[in-house]
Amino acid sequence: MKKRKRTEIKVEIEQLLVIRQRRSSILAWCESCHEQVTMIRPEEAAAMASLDLRAIYRSVEAGRLHFIDATDGFPLICLNSIEQELAKREGL
Repeated sequence: MKKRKRTEIKVEIEQLLVIRQRRSSILAWCESCHEQVTMIRPEEAAAMASLDLRAIYRSVEAGRLHFIDATDGFPLICLNSIEQELAKREGL
């Protein structure tokens, strides 16, 4: 019988996410966290969580992400709640 060789290849990927703030984040009171936190736009939240914008809105509607309504009518998402959801998703 002929022996087979097995080659195993492992790939490690490192990711760096840079969010440039263009005054779209603000410090505001989060009723759910009971503290003043950084609030960011849904687009930035989607980039940070590696999700699409629609998934962010679904998480807001489901109550998994905290938010306030900005003066322009769009929500601002609580950065603490995003970090908590990321930790849950990664199993930390």
